[in-house]
Amino acid sequence: MSPVLRLLAAALLASTTLPVVAIAQTTPGADVRVEVLQLESDPPGNVRGAPGGGRTLAPAMLYTPARGANSFGPAIVMLDDGPGSHPLAKNQAARFAAERLAAQGYTVLSLYSGQERNFPTVPFGDVKWAVKNALDYLEHAGYEDFALAGQGYGAIVAADYVRSLPDTTLDNGPEKRLKGLILINPVLDVKAYPGFGDTRGYDARLKQAQAQMADGTGLYMTHIEPGHSTEGKQADWFMQGRYVGPAQTWLDYWSPAANARNVALLKDLPLPVLIVAGDTVPMSPTAGVNALAGAGREVAIVPGSDDLSASADAVTGRIAGWLKAHELGVRPAVKITTTDITTDGGVPLFGMVYEPATGADPARPLVMLIHGRSGDALQSSTHWMGWRFAQAGYKVIAPSLRISGAAGIETGTMAMVEADIAHWMDAAAKLGNARVVLAGHSNGGIWISNYVNQSHDKRVVGLIYIAPTVDAAEYQKRQVGAAAYAKDNARAYKAIGEGRGLTEVLGVNTAVAYADLYGSMAKTVHSDQVKTIDLPAIAFAGGNDPLMSDWFLDRFSKGYKGKLTLLRYPGATHGFRESKDKLVGDAANWLATTFP
Repeated sequence: MSPVLRLLAAALLASTTLPVVAIAQTTPGADVRVEVLQLESDPPGNVRGAPGGGRTLAPAMLYTPARGANSFGPAIVMLDDGPGSHPLAKNQAARFAAERLAAQGYTVLSLYSGQERNFPTVPFGDVKWAVKNALDYLEHAGYEDFALAGQGYGAIVAADYVRSLPDTTLDNGPEKRLKGLILINPVLDVKAYPGFGDTRGYDARLKQAQAQMADGTGLYMTHIEPGHSTEGKQADWFMQGRYVGPAQTWLDYWSPAANARNVALLKDLPLPVLIVAGDTVPMSPTAGVNALAGAGREVAIVPGSDDLSASADAVTGRIAGWLKAHELGVRPAVKITTTDITTDGGVPLFGMVYEPATGADPARPLVMLIHGRSGDALQSSTHWMGWRFAQAGYKVIAPSLRISGAAGIETGTMAMVEADIAHWMDAAAKLGNARVVLAGHSNGGIWISNYVNQSHDKRVVGLIYIAPTVDAAEYQKRQVGAAAYAKDNARAYKAIGEGRGLTEVLGVNTAVAYADLYGSMAKTVHSDQVKTIDLPAIAFAGGNDPLMSDWFLDRFSKGYKGKLTLLRYPGATHGFRESKDKLVGDAANWLATTFP
């Protein structure tokens, strides 16, 4: 297919971080969609004013496949070469690699970070905040795994972000967002410039810049960067007007104390690193680049290339191969739809259906993900499990149940859950799935066990337990003490007997819900429930789960009547969010071998 350029109308909104559709264009062989975004770029507590009024924002180009973005795969944030460059320049990886990676299925955000201007006024140390805001934007859009790439000075910015900011998720969880770092022609020690000519005049410029900062003129007095003499072959490169700036940013980028010129910034980075460099790049000498190789840092030298644009296909292929090798490859697209049922009492319930965009194999069982007591079909682990199971080839239903406590005080009971699951099983049958594997997270585990025991539904062919519910009454008694437990137990049954079961509240439960979960007559003795279940099952337990205990797991695993596989993840918490890919991967392997 010959390249076709399609321009769509666009207006850049100067006061919003919402994306504005601007351009759709092609790269060789495939259509790529491009959007213009306006993102915040300020350091915390320092909103910069724009010339002429308003505030300064960071434009960005968002490259996605024309067939649609896949938020269930990795996203890449890219930075261009820095002063004198631009992310839309054809010789920038932020353009040529972004287009080609998007054509393969990636989402790539190329950021105009504020250091591109010929007269840079943004301190080097502030550029990392634009990177953080770009990652925040993508995480808000549903992406979970990221790589950060930078060319030239952009590589130093990327390293500065990794070394100086915590890179935490929006909810401040323990996991890191960035899974890999790509450095393209990284700038090394600027003052030294090995093989780049002399640096005559550097000391004089340094002294003058420091003096201007001392007398208060450093924000606007112009300095030029140290250059090299070509002995009459052509004008010094700094005289060509590409790199000029005030004393403040000159010092920030070029002084002996500047992080921007510190090659040590590129060493010992705490994540996998790919370094791609041409062998004729003065600011990225081959010997210096090769010296960066080491554990977790892979170097690829491209012969006969300066800015790498002449080797765009090879460079992009090298990056794509490295991403795939580090579990950041393009992932299958997922189709998500909503579905609804109505209970016998007329209560409407909603659910989400996840399936491969290409369609699920009807011979495979459907996976029904039952949320825990504090979740629902959207606010729970069912979402991250749902799209991952779909990528593994399964159709998934994540239903809501009347027992959900996500909105506040719990009022539902296990009897309600049993009836609700029955209706959702009928809904699964209407989708063409005669076999269902029930998966329950936390309290969802006891609900699926109870459903199987009460209904004897032959459509259920297997069970998946994620942090299966402990024997709740005993657990509660151990937590609060026997005396307090007896008092609360008596209070709950008394309120129910007096007709106040839905108005009397114990913690986050009504008396009815408390009795149903923790009461002495509750059906939540999970180690008893599983004694009669003769279905293949797999269970996952986290070593850092405060709701899990060895005494329960021993009873649960030994008491289960059918064939049970128990997997324990030493570092996992109750939510398993630091083990998402591993958990679903292990569960999908179990499904494939158990139901071939």
